[in-house]
Amino acid sequence: MKSIPGGQFVQRLFRVSVFLILWMLLGLVVPSVLFFANVTVGGWMLPVSAAAAGFICARWFRGEEGAGWKDIALCIVIVAAAVFLSRLFYNIHWDGNTYHKTAVGLLLDGWNPLTPDCTAAADTVKLTEGLRYNARWIDHYANGGWVLSAVTAAFFGGIEAGKAVSLLAAVAVTGVLLRYLSIRLRHRGFLALVTVLAVLTPVTVSQMESFYIDGNLYLYLLLSVLAMLMLSDRRCAINRRYSLLFLFSGIVYCVNIKFTGMVYIGIFCIGFYVCWLVAAFRKGEFFPVFRKATLLFAGMAAFAVFVTGYSSYVCNYLETGSPLYPLAGGEGTVDIMAYSEPNTFSGKSNPEKSLISLFGKTENVTNTSKNAPVLKVPFTVSLSEVKACMYTDTRVGGLGPWFSGIFLVSAGICVWGLKKAFAGEKLLAAEWSVTLALSALMYLFLPGSWWARYSAYLYFFVTTAMFFLAVKMEEDGGMQWRRATGTVLFFAAVTANVCCFLLSPAAGAYRSVQIRQDLQKMRAASEEGTLTVWCPTAQMTGIFWNLDEWGIDYAVTEEKIEGEKAYGGKLVWSREPGGKSL
Repeated sequence: MKSIPGGQFVQRLFRVSVFLILWMLLGLVVPSVLFFANVTVGGWMLPVSAAAAGFICARWFRGEEGAGWKDIALCIVIVAAAVFLSRLFYNIHWDGNTYHKTAVGLLLDGWNPLTPDCTAAADTVKLTEGLRYNARWIDHYANGGWVLSAVTAAFFGGIEAGKAVSLLAAVAVTGVLLRYLSIRLRHRGFLALVTVLAVLTPVTVSQMESFYIDGNLYLYLLLSVLAMLMLSDRRCAINRRYSLLFLFSGIVYCVNIKFTGMVYIGIFCIGFYVCWLVAAFRKGEFFPVFRKATLLFAGMAAFAVFVTGYSSYVCNYLETGSPLYPLAGGEGTVDIMAYSEPNTFSGKSNPEKSLISLFGKTENVTNTSKNAPVLKVPFTVSLSEVKACMYTDTRVGGLGPWFSGIFLVSAGICVWGLKKAFAGEKLLAAEWSVTLALSALMYLFLPGSWWARYSAYLYFFVTTAMFFLAVKMEEDGGMQWRRATGTVLFFAAVTANVCCFLLSPAAGAYRSVQIRQDLQKMRAASEEGTLTVWCPTAQMTGIFWNLDEWGIDYAVTEEKIEGEKAYGGKLVWSREPGGKSL
């Protein structure tokens, strides 16, 4: 067997990734189980989960060449860097500071998700109408991402540290993808390029330093698909226990991070399930494979829904009659897309909305915007489109100004590559085909898919196309750039498109400096007496936990006041009672 490109580093990063995935899985499972005993989130849960993950990994890695203290050192560096960067950046976004960060803060304050009202854990000063409004979502939405973030924040100190789970997930999936692709790609440059561009997508890059969870959902969907490919790939020399761990972690996390996550992972699992059964039927092995596959998926799904998901799916069903309340079923359901989509989408079908968004100019068109989505020629770009990439949840054309062209080229490459793949490994080719076909159908027909962060799975086309092109380049002799101008341009377009979204974390870094200065000023002012604080955007209650961490003495008013602005204008504060002008 040929050596792995990158050799020891690829193997080491893979071992670190296995530990991180297992650690984060236990970081969700442990508190979810303890909630039944009315034990709430505590910082001690993270080292306990790490110790258990370390013990398991020590047994799994025993005897592997190179396994040892260097793995531990690399893991410590990665975790420390992720926590440092997360604490450095302040979440400045709408959803992050409304229900996401607020939910994490309530968990830190002792909220048990099995109880019907999260506001019972909030101290009096935070009990505003904004928090009560957010409680509707916090009490019922899938809370796996919040629980893991809260456990992380509780151990490392500071609510912003909870965002580190996004960075750690990106590193973990990178390690797994790098190891798997090293089986088929021998050139280090291609291997690294395809892996990095598959993980650093427009959605993951723009959300990496926020409490948004769509980027994480994409990463765990990618991990799940990888795991299922690894289970059926005859050339994959990676132990099946790792593939099963990745699949289990992916299913548990997707189901518990978001309601739509359960739909997405369910659709992909069904696709692979059918592929396995058809292949088994042709080999005359239908019933053994049917039994094993059914038990595998049913067992993992049951654990994800009835153990880690009990506090959302089961409690919702018992309280309202619908496991997906308040998005579906029961009295008082809310169509959140109705007030999020452009006005011109009214009356249009899901495929129409999705295609307009895919081939539209990149811009954040909402229901209050005066302008309407505009179709454009693929691969054309304007400065306003690049600026629109600064937002974390850009709506129309939200996968980037070049993505419409990249998608068309990717679809063509995938058709060509799959036709060639069917001549060799038919099962893998079928699984790839089903994955891409399901991604296209989901994008066209699932409600809300026009919004880029709800359809990050569409990026599977780009990842698959990059892989086929890299394989072709290697078959043609590797780095023969003059013969592969189209390939070079394709990778350059994908890279440039992703780089546009670096504006989002860059803007976050700049605003974080300003926020830190604002908080320092508020803390100094509060030493002379309690500050009166008013939040013009009333629902952004997550900011209150930042004030607590800085030791700021404050009282919240829901009446408009005059004073100094802070947190990018999301707070107004005054030293004087009643909030008179300073």
